[in-house]
Amino acid sequence: MTLLPLKTVEEYLDSSKFLRVHKSYLVAISKIESIENSELTIQNQAIPTSRNIREKLVGSGGEK
Repeated sequence: MTLLPLKTVEEYLDSSKFLRVHKSYLVAISKIESIENSELTIQNQAIPTSRNIREKLVGSGGEK
């Protein structure tokens, strides 16, 4: 747990391994199990994605 803003945490992480998928969610790319419609799944948890990220993931062949 941290009191740091998510933006600050994001700056500390390797951008090739972590992705900000929504204003409230930062995920490890290797943990993404599926991407469908407006959400992705990690360990059976549905996480909402922003429109821009969804287009980036699906458009770049990032769909799993």
